[in-house]
Amino acid sequence: MQAKLIQSIQSHQYIQPMIHRFSDSKSLFERNYYTVFQFYDKHTKSNINYFFTFTTAFLVGCLLNAILTTWKPMYQWSVIEFVGIGYFSFNRGYWLCENTHAYLENVSNNPSSIPREGDSYFNPIDLTTMDMAEEREALEALRMLSEEKNTSFDKQIKTE
Repeated sequence: MQAKLIQSIQSHQYIQPMIHRFSDSKSLFERNYYTVFQFYDKHTKSNINYFFTFTTAFLVGCLLNAILTTWKPMYQWSVIEFVGIGYFSFNRGYWLCENTHAYLENVSNNPSSIPREGDSYFNPIDLTTMDMAEEREALEALRMLSEEKNTSFDKQIKTE
């Protein structure tokens, strides 16, 4: 049931461009982050990643605090509310820090995660520097992709 709901949301005509823009922006961020930090040693990269990790956690904590204090001021919270919110905030902050740091470490140390030419809209294939054989290969791949996209679109129309 959940898979069908998620699939129907993702196939909506307004959601698809947003998903593509998000993935393109993520690829652009990863490429720029790697190109900026590839010259540093491992210790410096780790320190920079920790700084960004804790800055992210701090900003999320400030946002959570602003949201929770609009509900009622902190001095009016009961002990149970204070402990429950503190426990939830600590666990989510710990999870956020672990995942953010692992992601930044992967991006700054792993050049294979960096998008290559032709992976996204922001990083197109440069056809001007190719010789004729490479150009034919690229055009054939584009033709095959467009045919595949058209057939999947036709299948989607038939199923509706």
